[in-house]
Amino acid sequence: MNRRSSLVRRRLIVAGFVVGTGFHAWQARADVGGEAASVAAPGHLSAADYDRAARVLDSTLRGKVRNAMVAPRWISGRDMFWYRRDGDDGPEFVIVDAQTGAKAEAFDTARLAAALSATAGEPSPQPRDIVVTSIDKTSELWRINLIYHRRQYACTVPPYVCTSTAQIETCDGVRVSPDRSQAVFGRGHDLWVRDLKNGAERRLTSDGEPYFSYVKPPDVLPTTLPRMRNPAVLAPWWMSWSPAGKTIIGVRFDERAVADYPYVEWVPQDGSFRPITHQLRLSLLGDPVPPRESYAIDGTTGAKREIRLPPGWSFWRWPV
Repeated sequence: MNRRSSLVRRRLIVAGFVVGTGFHAWQARADVGGEAASVAAPGHLSAADYDRAARVLDSTLRGKVRNAMVAPRWISGRDMFWYRRDGDDGPEFVIVDAQTGAKAEAFDTARLAAALSATAGEPSPQPRDIVVTSIDKTSELWRINLIYHRRQYACTVPPYVCTSTAQIETCDGVRVSPDRSQAVFGRGHDLWVRDLKNGAERRLTSDGEPYFSYVKPPDVLPTTLPRMRNPAVLAPWWMSWSPAGKTIIGVRFDERAVADYPYVEWVPQDGSFRPITHQLRLSLLGDPVPPRESYAIDGTTGAKREIRLPPGWSFWRWPV
């Protein structure tokens, strides 16, 4: 068995042959020789089997699927929206007329990069480094608002003239509104908002709990153990501002009814010798999947509304 086949075999063993089990927990075990005690008759697997398995490894598929999800964003005051897509030569920005369905390129990416370079006094940026936050239209001109190298710019198209509008203030554990006027952060398991001009803070929610939190990610995520080993200030999980910066929308998972699941770290990363036990809440096969709550919160009043999605529906991020 060659090295590639051995790697694939190990990957299949460690994965527990449970691709697609969603939020259910799984365990797998391999002995020192790399053979799985639970795998019977390994001789029945051919080199072609390993080659097929290798084609769906994460490292093989990474970057192969483009535009799997498109996030449309409305243009204020018009029946039009825009979205970003990955093209053959880099990111593309498309404007769509919602009434007619007509599509048009929002701007010439190369010309915009050149205008941004002239304003920033830096070499022409790569298109992938430009983060467009919103597109507006005034008269016959388009206004492209974007972020580049921690500064905010407004570019007018078609003359392709850019001006710097603000320095972006960044810090750990916050999610800043699109207009950079306020930021949401977590305190305990609830959401708070901070005015970035005067520093005033106010509470938005009061019903957050340790396992029904607006801040803490659910334990089922693969980042849970690294997070436990390396504690850091967390930004509120799975939430975003609306494009207008008025509403906060997000999801939280109810893990209160999920039983504890201990993980033992036999070789602690801190250099100690005694094993460390990490307590997670994970559903096993056959357990109910933890319910989730989709919500929208008014950033000014704190008024909360639950978003009831049809069965099987979900949303990942609100485009900002």
